Amino acid sequence: MSRDGGWLEVVILVIALGAFFVAFFGYWRSKMAKEYPEEVLRSGRWNVWVMMAGIVAVTSLIAAPISWMFEQPFFASMLFAGGVLIVGQLVWTLLASARALRKAGAVLLDCGPYPQRLFHLLTGIGMLLFMGVGGLNRLLAGEHLTGLAGMMLGGSTFLGTVLFLFGRLQLREGGVWSYGMLMPWEKVESFYWNENMLIVRRRPTFLFSKFAAFPVPGELKGRAEEIMRSHAQSLAGSEVIG
Repeated sequence: MSRDGGWLEVVILVIALGAFFVAFFGYWRSKMAKEYPEEVLRSGRWNVWVMMAGIVAVTSLIAAPISWMFEQPFFASMLFAGGVLIVGQLVWTLLASARALRKAGAVLLDCGPYPQRLFHLLTGIGMLLFMGVGGLNRLLAGEHLTGLAGMMLGGSTFLGTVLFLFGRLQLREGGVWSYGMLMPWEKVESFYWNENMLIVRRRPTFLFSKFAAFPVPGELKGRAEEIMRSHAQSLAGSEVIG
């Protein structure tokens, strides 16, 4: 395949991913969006667009020299760069999670696993079959760069999804433990409730939205309220919205 080839694959991939995201956000808006206030949705959408733009920019910068040096199609080079990024992100997440666990402290309240596990599991399996198996087929056909890229993208996405689904939401001495990641109490500015959804306004960073939303079982809401108030009120300048 020439360096200029593969544009048909680009079109097919864009259509397939577009259909997937349309279905995903359609389901999300119909089933889940009603649980989130508009300000949280707006902040989340902006954060997603910023991250997507950053991913496209970084993968393009990585793919350009790969395509030129190894005389590979730019499409295949971008897939490979994306695979490298997602593998690196998975490794970073595992290391960061292990480090954060040491700082998390004792569990004050266990709110259980993420409630929409089946949908996310099916999404991860779909990515494994679509990208992983497709990549293996390309690898066996001799298209090594595209094959490795597909296997990295599909496998890492599936493993990341499984790790997330095995995580739990916990209020700990060191902060809010959210399915494998820790939000320290000093990062919490305020919080409020939208039915059984705990909305936390956190100190904004470059990579994360200023809002985080956590589903809390109704029977645990009272205890979660007590813990959140006891910690948030001890923070300088924190505004607790009941």
